[in-house]
Amino acid sequence: MTQLPLLDRSFLQSSSLADPEIIAARQVLEEEAFEVRQRMYESGQTFRQRQLASAYALSVDYDDAHKWCSIEEWVDITPKASGDRLPRNRSSRHPHECYYLEIKDIQPSDWQLQDQLKTWNAQELPTRATYIPRPNDILLSRFKEPPGKCIIFITAMSRPVYVSSNFILLRAKPGYSAFALLAFLKSSFGLCQLNKIILRRTLIAEMHIYHVPRLAMLRLSHDLQTTLAAYSQRIIEAEQAFRQFSVPNDGGIDSYEAYANAFRTLNELPGYIDDLIRHYLET
Repeated sequence: MTQLPLLDRSFLQSSSLADPEIIAARQVLEEEAFEVRQRMYESGQTFRQRQLASAYALSVDYDDAHKWCSIEEWVDITPKASGDRLPRNRSSRHPHECYYLEIKDIQPSDWQLQDQLKTWNAQELPTRATYIPRPNDILLSRFKEPPGKCIIFITAMSRPVYVSSNFILLRAKPGYSAFALLAFLKSSFGLCQLNKIILRRTLIAEMHIYHVPRLAMLRLSHDLQTTLAAYSQRIIEAEQAFRQFSVPNDGGIDSYEAYANAFRTLNELPGYIDDLIRHYLET
């Protein structure tokens, strides 16, 4: 197993709800209306670390062209090539069983598609059924509530998968890693930008396709991109293991150990992604 670089996080050992840094961070988050919710996997310490990282991320100058570029340099946004979209006319779709991914099918803590989706007949899909994802496409929610719904579509399933237009499909360009992109979008630095971009223009706070280029991506070296991608893949592997052992079975001690290791990875590694990005920005 590849050993990933980990930064010093010993300062968290003494953090508490009453620490001045935590209090100040929460005030910043409240002023910016940036809600940071504790994830299912997070310990109290890890959650406090993410609050600190989120407050820091809100202070970053994303217009600094030396460090940042538009996400358009990394990805094609909702590509429209042949085979990327379903025909709008239902009667022109040949009848077949398929899966349909809606916003409600994923949680902010998810990094990849859930294994079980509802089966549909393609001719009966809702009108919002739009995208035909390819392996390593990123699916990003257009909505603010709840924040952080962003997953990667890794492999084909037993039936074709079609995706609601309530997602924005992002496809990494050659030379850029979809896994590094996913790590960034799910980091505090990606989420704080989405919080600013997704505004309440109607009854619902939503982001349109023409808002996406406002997202800033890091100008990463190849090595740093590789490291972020490795973190992301490690989290996805842990998520797969956690789902498999979410109800520990009769696998004995090995089953419980796999469950505990997966939970530990899901708790810790997202914080290391924030740390790595902050370290890059401060050097």
